[in-house]
Amino acid sequence: TPETGAFLDSLDDLPPKIHYAVDALWRFDLDEATRFGRELDQRSALWFEAPLLPENPTEHAELARRLRTPIAIGESYRTRFE
Repeated sequence: TPETGAFLDSLDDLPPKIHYAVDALWRFDLDEATRFGRELDQRSALWFEAPLLPENPTEHAELARRLRTPIAIGESYRTRFE
């Protein structure tokens, strides 16, 4: 998308000593997250946080297999029972 392209361009403008992680706030499906995550792989992101809906651990596992960038999940508690 134009937004993700602009974001990736902004990462390319960072000084080399800057380390960063990316929080996607559940914005991607598996294929989109894979494409975006591979871009992060090329840019050595520290981690890729919340790329997919938290209710889908199977897709998070698949995404983790596809990427070098670590996937961060687990902070999304929505009820008092979680």
